[in-house]
Amino acid sequence: MAETVGAPGDYVLRPEFERHLDKFDGVTKQVHEHGILLAQQAASSRDQASSLKAIQAKLDDQDRARGERDRAMKNTIWAANTLGPKALGIAGLCLGAFYAWLKGHLG
Repeated sequence: MAETVGAPGDYVLRPEFERHLDKFDGVTKQVHEHGILLAQQAASSRDQASSLKAIQAKLDDQDRARGERDRAMKNTIWAANTLGPKALGIAGLCLGAFYAWLKGHLG
């Protein structure tokens, strides 16, 4: 391979070095493009994480409401089994009478 000799401070041009520099520039561009893609993926992941947190909060609220409803039903069944149907009927009549009395006196 012939070298091109120029003035002092000039670069020596060799085709094999130029090929390697071109490959290096290509790899540098790929690394830059991959960096951009990684940044986009990170932003997408953050968006998905916030969506998942919102969904998890909704599911927790639903689970809490379901638990409260189940406890209320359990307490109602316990009261019905403990007091029996006659006692519940009497309690219902008493509440009805109290409601009628309040309605008559209060307005």
